[in-house]
Amino acid sequence: MSMAGFTPTTALIANEKRTPAWDAQFRQAAEISYRQLQLLAGAPGYGVYWIDSYNATDNPDPQPAAGRGGGAGENDLLPDSLRPGRDRDVLGPGEHPFPTKYAVRTSALAIEPSLYLEALLRDFAIFGGKIVIRKFDTPRDLMSLPESIIVNCTGLGSKAIFNDDELVPIKGQFTVCVPQPEVNYRASGRMPGATVGASINPRPRRHPGGELHGTR
Repeated sequence: MSMAGFTPTTALIANEKRTPAWDAQFRQAAEISYRQLQLLAGAPGYGVYWIDSYNATDNPDPQPAAGRGGGAGENDLLPDSLRPGRDRDVLGPGEHPFPTKYAVRTSALAIEPSLYLEALLRDFAIFGGKIVIRKFDTPRDLMSLPESIIVNCTGLGSKAIFNDDELVPIKGQFTVCVPQPEVNYRASGRMPGATVGASINPRPRRHPGGELHGTR
């Protein structure tokens, strides 16, 4: 994983699969996770911090937000206080270095997985948690677990376990670049001549200091 952030509406399910109960549960989960990440921002060892994010564009007007595959977006699910772009600052020609007419600056929570995941494992162990590595081939294998609550975080492994043919990767490729300390912001924008939806997204990292560029 290259870089993470608070993006709860990324890759939402399709509208027809949602229910009022699911929406309420989603909003509650988003509010809890955002509150906890805010408490971790700046704390040593967790890799969570605030960062400026720039969207290079020729159209500064807010675009309708939607999940992938025609699903709903943050305008439908998130309260005003959690919606991306709530503190957007539009920079006009001559006010930014990007090759577009405008650049929209917003604040975002950044999470560096190499630090954050290690911190989660450390805290998990401190509170008495244990890690057991085992393989599950079918849903029936899960019934052998003694725990009463099971959280499915198997990623693409769920496709094989649950025979889920709809499960597909949603991210593109990334390239690790030479460290550039002066790049202390995120950026995104359409690639010249690219098809709709294709973009390049530079993502700085404080640890180990490299620069990541994601494409999709």
